[in-house]
Amino acid sequence: MATNPKKLPVILMIFDERLSRERSQILIRTVNAIRRFAIVELLKGNATEDMVLTRMKSKKYQLVLAPWYRYFMWNRVEGFLGAARSQGPTFCGYFADSLTSFELEEMECLGFQRSILLDLFHLKQNEAASLVKSLLFENSRSGIKTLLTPGTPIYYESWFSNQGLGTRLDQIAKLPSLDQMEWAKRKTAIRICIEAFWTLIYEEGPGKSDLANAMTEKRPKAYFQIAFDERCLLLRLCTLMPSWSHRDALLQFKSNSKNPTSAAQLMLRYADAVRVHPISDTGEIEITLFLFSSQPAELFPLDVHTVWVEPLNSTLIEEKPYMATSPNEPTLTPLPETGSHQASLTQRDETSKTRDRMLYEAALKIKDLRQSLSEKEETLKELRSGGVGPGTHHRLSPPDAEALLDTLTERFKESRESIASLEHAMNEALTKGATPLAIERLRARIVNQHEREGRWIKQIHKILTNFKQTENKAA
Repeated sequence: MATNPKKLPVILMIFDERLSRERSQILIRTVNAIRRFAIVELLKGNATEDMVLTRMKSKKYQLVLAPWYRYFMWNRVEGFLGAARSQGPTFCGYFADSLTSFELEEMECLGFQRSILLDLFHLKQNEAASLVKSLLFENSRSGIKTLLTPGTPIYYESWFSNQGLGTRLDQIAKLPSLDQMEWAKRKTAIRICIEAFWTLIYEEGPGKSDLANAMTEKRPKAYFQIAFDERCLLLRLCTLMPSWSHRDALLQFKSNSKNPTSAAQLMLRYADAVRVHPISDTGEIEITLFLFSSQPAELFPLDVHTVWVEPLNSTLIEEKPYMATSPNEPTLTPLPETGSHQASLTQRDETSKTRDRMLYEAALKIKDLRQSLSEKEETLKELRSGGVGPGTHHRLSPPDAEALLDTLTERFKESRESIASLEHAMNEALTKGATPLAIERLRARIVNQHEREGRWIKQIHKILTNFKQTENKAA
């Protein structure tokens, strides 16, 4: 039976004029996949905000899609829909080409209470279309049931303050069919995402003190769900965060290279899509992490992926937190208990091997850092004594270069102290054991140290170039 076009929701989409011909064709295929459940009206990439507002005043659109660089600048479109809204039509950005977090860090939603950025580049057409569909229909903006194949089991568990994380991870690792599907390849990402959930609840967040005051030991602190089919794996967390304003949620889940090891930043790094819903009238928050079969977070770790932060009203939440198995909810299944003691030991052995490999790789990185630092310090000594290489006997005279060398020397001293701190953290990890989350934080610190040294190498090169040019002019 054909779908009545008059009953389909309507999307207004501004085409990205910056795309190459090849990227434009890929985006068109994604648009065609969206047209299976919605009418998509395309505007040329040179459309202005005034032109979009004129269209919106004359016709009702359930969703307005704009290229990411326009989305962060068009605050009047957001205002037209109602900046403080918690339901109804919405406005979101998209990118259809590679986009790094460094490009995104400078952009802000100008006073917005939401930030929705869809990845239409890395995801397969059907995956991107599923995200647009869940955004388009209000009853599917929260929860995970509508994203899964009908009948897929949804495993759930309530988290209490007297429980440990290790048992949770063992339970999830032994879920039936997880190994038979492709998700076994992403067990590390799954573990880190769950540990990030745990850290957010028990160690971080502006609502931590409120959790302690608002909940007794007998009441759960969070409600956790996991479900998967052949297309996607979903992790959902619901908890009470009365101190988290909409702005707090935006700041927590904004790309931030200065704090790469926070729970929110690890979710952004290891999940293919992150959806965050502060529930405006209850003080609760719902966080959903998506893993897709296309694995964009795994294959393109430095690129931005889908980030969806949007306040909702509790009336739109159909899959209520702390729901249990019932005749009305037959797919809800309690998270199974762990198996035998021997199976648990085997799982721990595998985890130990993974941890040892990650620690070994981190140790090699630290060794390379120390060797690289020593080489640069030798270069600085040669520069101070009269240049680099044989036959250079003139003192370094330009005062600007001398001042830069002093600055670099001081920074190398700081770097040596930082490397010593990394070695201390490495020794603790080896002697006391470390979780994948702790190892990932150590890895992020090492990567940041490498990036800092890369910038210093450029500075040394600039000093040498300027010095040689000065000497050539003097000759």
